[in-house]
Amino acid sequence: ATHVTVDDRLLPTGTEPVFSFQIAGSADVAIDATSGIARPASPRTIRYAMRQTTVRRIGPDTAPLPVIKNRDAKPKTPPKKKR
Repeated sequence: ATHVTVDDRLLPTGTEPVFSFQIAGSADVAIDATSGIARPASPRTIRYAMRQTTVRRIGPDTAPLPVIKNRDAKPKTPPKKKR
């Protein structure tokens, strides 16, 4: 389940709405010893702010988001065109 945090950030000129969520920083997982739930071993917090009418990524983590492909996924074939 994805957990999104919504808040307001105080600026000298007023406030701006911000939201953040966590993603896995790698394919590694850690198992919680108490609950047995698998969680990302190194989560990354991604933050965005609404500045006037534009949403911008903010915060210390502005590195590109990783794309991890599922090795078991079959490639999709485009549908055949009707003649």
